[in-house]
Amino acid sequence: MTRRHLLAGLTAASATKAAPPLRAGAATANISPAIGTSLAGFMTDRKTADVHDELLVRCAAIESGSTRMLLCTIDSCMVPRSILDRARARIARENSVDPASILMSSTHTHSAPPAMHLFQSLPDAHYVAMLEQRIGDAARMAFRRLRPARIGAASGIEPTLVFNRRYFMKEGAIPPDPFGGKSDKVLMNPPLVGDVIVKPAGPVDTEHPVIAALGDDGRMIWVYGSYALHYAGFNPGDHASADIAGAEHGDADCVKGHWAASRLSCIERPPGCVSIRPRRTRDHVALADRRAARPARQSSAHLQACRADSP
Repeated sequence: MTRRHLLAGLTAASATKAAPPLRAGAATANISPAIGTSLAGFMTDRKTADVHDELLVRCAAIESGSTRMLLCTIDSCMVPRSILDRARARIARENSVDPASILMSSTHTHSAPPAMHLFQSLPDAHYVAMLEQRIGDAARMAFRRLRPARIGAASGIEPTLVFNRRYFMKEGAIPPDPFGGKSDKVLMNPPLVGDVIVKPAGPVDTEHPVIAALGDDGRMIWVYGSYALHYAGFNPGDHASADIAGAEHGDADCVKGHWAASRLSCIERPPGCVSIRPRRTRDHVALADRRAARPARQSSAHLQACRADSP
């Protein structure tokens, strides 16, 4: 099942008067590493010296009659299919949900332990086992917390943070590749000085859609958003972090948040809403927060539309 099909199915179910009542639930599970664990995302391996903000698995469960669905995001650079398939099988078995109705993704942080051989970092077997366990734990808790809900969706445009990082360059401006070849047609992250850039190598995706589940009391249960922004990390290199995806700003109604790579941003855990608030220890962390606030403001406007349009 694709994200488009899943989200379309959810909103259709919410809009159909004859559909069974909707229920929604959410939970998080901590997957922060032990000190000394490898961190992937640089060209060389690093060891965790501190945890800047907690790494989490976030799960949002939905039920309509006998049909169940799950949205799951993981604070990891990438997670291999083998781990996801085992976690999916456990989730399906323990929660009576069709495996095809489970959507899982990673936030693509560059400050988390590797779940596979990644860059120059090797996975730690103990961490991988914990990660797989916590994915299943978060899903099980989310389904246990199902309660009556409404579903709403909206979408907007946020063009100020995304750009194509590959460019066509003028003749002679592209250096040889690591093997000495000179056949490259585009250059990634070229210098912005000098008149050597011709044009971007392709378009960018500026759309910022969100879908939200609200309880009968009007309080947010969960929010799922997608924004095609590559990781942006401003934490110290040896600190574990969800990177810019963790720089969330939430209020009591959870109408503010930042998402990357289909991140679940605001997850309610009674009596309130869970949102990551990284420690503001350095100026570049504040910069990450300011950048995260831009889609957060738009998300807030989207969620007002969700509130107004939900049946």
